[in-house]
Amino acid sequence: MNDESHIVTFVLRAGLGILLGQLACWGQQSLCVRYLPVPTYSRLARMARLEGVVNVSVEIGADGTVVNVSSTGAHSLLRHEAEENVRQWTFQCPARDCKFPFTHRITYVYKLAGDNRYEDPPPVVKLTLPDRVEITSHPPTVETQNRSK
Repeated sequence: MNDESHIVTFVLRAGLGILLGQLACWGQQSLCVRYLPVPTYSRLARMARLEGVVNVSVEIGADGTVVNVSSTGAHSLLRHEAEENVRQWTFQCPARDCKFPFTHRITYVYKLAGDNRYEDPPPVVKLTLPDRVEITSHPPTVETQNRSK
C-alpha cells in the first residue's frame, strides 16, 4: 500500500467511527456511544496467536469522555489494545438521572479465524453497543529467511 491509500483507509475508519457512534445514539433511552475509533487487532498479537476475552471497566465523566480504564482477562497485549481503544470513546447518557462519574463494563473478544494470509486484510469488527466488541482476523504469515546455503 502506498501513503495515499493508508491515508484514505485511516480517514474511512475515522469517519466510520463517527457515523457508527451517531447512529447508535439515535433514539436511545439509555447509555449510548457517541464516538469510537475502529478497534484494532495488532499484527504482533496475531503473530503470537493471542486470542481471548478482555473485560474493560470504564469510568465516564459528565462530558461523556472516559476518565478511567481498567481491564482483566486475556493476555496483557490484548488488554492494552482494548484499553487504548476505549480511552477514545465518548458516551452520552440521555436519562436525566445519570450520576457521574458513571461506571460501565465493555467486553472485547479477540478471535483468530481462517488460515495465514500473505496480505494483511483488516479485521472484521462486530459491535453490540454499548457492551460488546468482537474482533476477528486471520493470523498473519510469519516470513522466515532460508539460511541454508
